[in-house]
Amino acid sequence: MGRAIGSITLEGDKELMKALQSLGSKLERKFRRTAASQTMRVLRTKARDNAPNIRSKSDKSKQLRGAIQSKVNAKAGRPVEGHVFVNYNASKGKSARWAHFFEGGTKRRTVKSGPYAGRDVGRITAYKFMTRTFEQNRRSAVNFFQRLLRQQIEAHAKYQGAKVKFTGKGTDFRAGTFVEKG
Repeated sequence: MGRAIGSITLEGDKELMKALQSLGSKLERKFRRTAASQTMRVLRTKARDNAPNIRSKSDKSKQLRGAIQSKVNAKAGRPVEGHVFVNYNASKGKSARWAHFFEGGTKRRTVKSGPYAGRDVGRITAYKFMTRTFEQNRRSAVNFFQRLLRQQIEAHAKYQGAKVKFTGKGTDFRAGTFVEKG
C-alpha cells in the first residue's frame, strides 16, 4: 500500500463510545465500518481532486486519479481502520507506479547510458497531493465520521423504539446512552 501520510485516532468521545458499546459488537462494528467507509470515500474524492494534471501523450492524470483508492478494515477485536492510497500493483485494477514521484518530487535526472547518455531529462517538483488532502481534511473527516456514527445510532434507536439523546452541535456529544421506551 505504501508509506502512510498520517493517521487519525478517535478517542475522548466517551459518551458516543459508550452508546456504541451498548449496541453489541456486531452492530457496533457495522456502524463503525459504514461510517469509516463513507468517510474514506469522501477523502478519496478530495484526493482525486487534488491530484496533479500531468501533461503527457497518454492521459496520466486520469490514470493517477483512478489509482487513488480507499479501503476499510473492520476485524473483530480490532479498531476499524480506513486507508486512502495510490494503488501501485498493476495486477489489482488501475495503478500508477510512478505516483510517488509527484508526491515526493525528484532530483534533476540525466540519462546514464545508451545513445542519449548525458541528456538532461529534468526533475519533478513535489506536488504533495496526498499530504495536502490529509492535512486540509483531517478535522472535517473526524467530524463527518462522528456525525455519521451519531446518525446511525439515532436511526437504530428510533427503529428499536428507544430514544438517544446527543447534546451539542454535531461534534461535541455530551450524552449518548439509550433511554428505554416508557
